[in-house]
Amino acid sequence: MSAPLVKTATPGIYKRGSRYVVVFRDAYGKQRKRSARTLAEARDLKSTLTADVARGEYRTVSKVGFTEYALEWIEHYGGRTSRGIREQTKAEYKYRLEQYAPVLRPHAAGGDRAARPQALRRPRRR
Repeated sequence: MSAPLVKTATPGIYKRGSRYVVVFRDAYGKQRKRSARTLAEARDLKSTLTADVARGEYRTVSKVGFTEYALEWIEHYGGRTSRGIREQTKAEYKYRLEQYAPVLRPHAAGGDRAARPQALRRPRRR
């Protein structure tokens, strides 16, 4: 079990062992905690996080994998110019991603290093 949180003079900052814990609420009202080494770092972190939440810029760390994210990105990507991006190009991106994602990340597909095409293998050190 972790050490208890001890209040400090700064609201929302607590001491746990030799570190400081910043407690704040995200944009959805969920309580979050982050830690810092010193009280000064904790104060800076608290002000940064509070400002990010207020501006709507705070984002939690995602556990979405690359393939899942990339497929979502391809589906919603509108292009960088006023002409946008052709559906044929999106289809090609999706096809290539589905074709190579298991090869590029063999551990995710249950494969091993030997299953990679020769062009994608790193040379072994001698």
